[in-house]
Amino acid sequence: MPTLRQLVHRQRGAEVLDLVADVLVIGGGPAASWAALMATEAGARVIVVDKGYLGTSGATAPSNTGTWFVPPGPGREAAIARRQLLNGGLAVPRWVDRTLDTAWQRLHTLADWGFKFPHDDSGKP
Repeated sequence: MPTLRQLVHRQRGAEVLDLVADVLVIGGGPAASWAALMATEAGARVIVVDKGYLGTSGATAPSNTGTWFVPPGPGREAAIARRQLLNGGLAVPRWVDRTLDTAWQRLHTLADWGFKFPHDDSGKP
């Protein structure tokens, strides 16, 4: 005898999938992509579900991807100092630097994995 879930899916004409994963990521924006990547690199079996396509969902869908992406070096120190003025000095600069380091590394990894970041007028991501 079919389960209630199977009956509902049959009535809607949907196929029933029985999948196994260690991590379920719901959403397809940058944060979901990052979470899926991190879990995969840690050895987890990951399933990503979303209403659209990975990389075109979440905050990306209406407004495109916006990420504070500052390369290492002296320019980063200046960017952190400017941001400190905007946030009332509430952020700890060494933690901001650490976060920017991780973003710098991981956003390149997401691009290598095929995440479609927007390009500027000169064609650079």
